[in-house]
Amino acid sequence: MNNSTTYEVDSAGINFTSPSVQYIPTTVPSSQYTSYESLYSEVTGLLGATQLMYTRKGSQLNLQPIGSNATDKDIIPSYTTYFNDSWHVKPNFTLTYGLGWSVEMPPYELNGSQVLLVDSSNQPISALDFLSQRQTAALAGSSYTPEIGYTLIRNTGDGPKYPYNP
Repeated sequence: MNNSTTYEVDSAGINFTSPSVQYIPTTVPSSQYTSYESLYSEVTGLLGATQLMYTRKGSQLNLQPIGSNATDKDIIPSYTTYFNDSWHVKPNFTLTYGLGWSVEMPPYELNGSQVLLVDSSNQPISALDFLSQRQTAALAGSSYTPEIGYTLIRNTGDGPKYPYNP
């Protein structure tokens, strides 16, 4: 993971054609100004923007120091079993049979930093209910656009373990 400051080289912050001073040589056709500005910025290493990744931690999403790693400890519980047998019915005929069973539960994050889509009262949004209410509103000639957001899964109503009911 790259959590260091990243610098972008571009001409976004430079005014090459200000009214008082022209920084583009007169030999460059006006149709090529944009290309010239981009190439000039790349060659000279002009910085146009910086990017920085901020990490947050805990139930209140406290901002961590610059350069802190973002880590999650996720578990995907899965259970599998398989039984098989072979039966030599005749010397030239073998019957092989088996039974397999497997279940994979939804992933969950050990520290509770998994996010969940919620409404304005901090209750999880069910896709089926959301689409149903949206359809009802559309059929009535209005719109259904509630305030929605994301919160940590343990900060919602009953703080479920999984992001959806398996």
